[in-house]
Amino acid sequence: MKSSMSKGKIITTAIFVLVIAGLLIIQRQYPTIIFSKNYIPNIVVTLSGILVTVGLVDYLIERDKKEKQKKTVDIVHKKLVPHVARIAELTFQMLKASFEPHQDRTLLPSTYETLFTERYVNQLSRFDMNKGNAPVYPFRSWPIYISTDIKNSLDSIEQVMGAYVAYLEPNTIDLIYNLQNCIFAIILKNIGIITSVWEREGTPITHYPLFGTKQATDFCNKLLRVIEALNDVNHETKIIFDPALYSDNISPKMGQSRMSDAEFKEFEKQLATPLPENKSSQTMVVEGT
Repeated sequence: MKSSMSKGKIITTAIFVLVIAGLLIIQRQYPTIIFSKNYIPNIVVTLSGILVTVGLVDYLIERDKKEKQKKTVDIVHKKLVPHVARIAELTFQMLKASFEPHQDRTLLPSTYETLFTERYVNQLSRFDMNKGNAPVYPFRSWPIYISTDIKNSLDSIEQVMGAYVAYLEPNTIDLIYNLQNCIFAIILKNIGIITSVWEREGTPITHYPLFGTKQATDFCNKLLRVIEALNDVNHETKIIFDPALYSDNISPKMGQSRMSDAEFKEFEKQLATPLPENKSSQTMVVEGT
């Protein structure tokens, strides 16, 4: 669209220049054709004025269009940021509940860039959804809390994308799409259903490597890239991590859902034990897969 408009401006300018040049050549070669010596200069001034006027009007139209587009982009940004920030906050809450509780908080990451790295994301392998309640009131279990929040956030992002996709950068669209469709996001979105099936069939949750570190790291990398893309937009609303969230005065408490060393060893043994053949959870298909 922009290239076609630029070509139009170039062509219009070229035509005016050629017309003026042609008239000047005629004036010099055939002075008797023109009745007045001031005729050509007057035409040149008139055409120049028209060219300037057309250029000015075109500039004002373009400026108005860019201002309206910027306002729309700001609206899209304001709509997307809270939902992406909520996913980042939920991911942090799971990490915080999985960290070793007895450690110096000042040595922990102070940004999402340093938090969402393999070193810290690997702590999710110690996350036990059966330990403690989720950081919400009224109290809910971790699986219900996680699946509800992640589903609401991803669905809201999908709605914004559907309504304003024309105003998003192609790279941002790709990054959000990759986040929505990664394996870990799909697991989180359906974990409430998965655990309810396990409970109904008597299958221990720890029989399944729910938070595989490879999938979790991939999810955090994709989430971080979306955050960076949104923060790169020239807008006052940014997604920023607050280290004050490490405080135990803010739920969840550090390490409240972390498996102990003994529990983790037992967990690893259970992972090595095949599930019974008649368990339907082996063949269950979750939404989005």
